[in-house]
Amino acid sequence: MREPMLKLRDCELLNFDTGLYCYSGGCPTCEYGSQYVNKITVETTNHTINIEINNMYEHMLSQSDCIKLLTCNLEKIQNMTEKEFIEFLKEFFEEKKKEADYGNQPYCLFEVEEKQEE
Repeated sequence: MREPMLKLRDCELLNFDTGLYCYSGGCPTCEYGSQYVNKITVETTNHTINIEINNMYEHMLSQSDCIKLLTCNLEKIQNMTEKEFIEFLKEFFEEKKKEADYGNQPYCLFEVEEKQEE
């Protein structure tokens, strides 16, 4: 059993995994049609949260943005319930999506899966 990253009021944050991917194939001169993908998997005691953000031209978040999300809100997160934490993440990524300053809006997938008891 691995050690939790953080303890929330009613659960534990077990993992926060981020990945950056790029799929070219768009226009060779302007990159129209390319996909820059952020994949984030957050695992708590009871849920797995899958977040995928597809954007054209650049990644919407850097790895450091994800680290700052946790470290800058550490005390706040530790005082949250699991439900509040999930809502906090959802609001954060929705706000980042709104901040996109280019014509195309990034696609953001936010899925919460309940863990099955073994």
